[in-house]
Amino acid sequence: MDNCCDSLMKYFLFILNFFIFVIGAVFIGAGAFVQTQMKNYLDFLGNDYLNVSVVLIVLGVIVLIVGFFGCCGACTESGCMMTTFATLLAILVVAQVRRKRFVHVTGLFRHSCAKRVIVGCICCDRGRKSCMQA
Repeated sequence: MDNCCDSLMKYFLFILNFFIFVIGAVFIGAGAFVQTQMKNYLDFLGNDYLNVSVVLIVLGVIVLIVGFFGCCGACTESGCMMTTFATLLAILVVAQVRRKRFVHVTGLFRHSCAKRVIVGCICCDRGRKSCMQA
């Protein structure tokens, strides 16, 4: 017979990962909606920009998989699924740390496309050909 803390931890982990699973499904749904309904607006931007709908769908699939392994692993108390869940979380944490270091070192988003578009529109409104003429 499990004690109260083990049972409480099992249900807490199940509920938390179920919400993560649902959030992943919502991301996939939002990405699919943006892809199908906002196609005219996305075509306006061209191929120079990363498509938001693709990013939402890929992010949703990753979150959905992590939530699935955590939810099913907690529900069935499967050691293999919980190990897979922990491994996926560790990979995600390492990837976030590496991405942060890469962006910080290279200054990748210091001159991002979105910033250039916003600043370019402001400069064009002021009658300048480029923003370097400030």
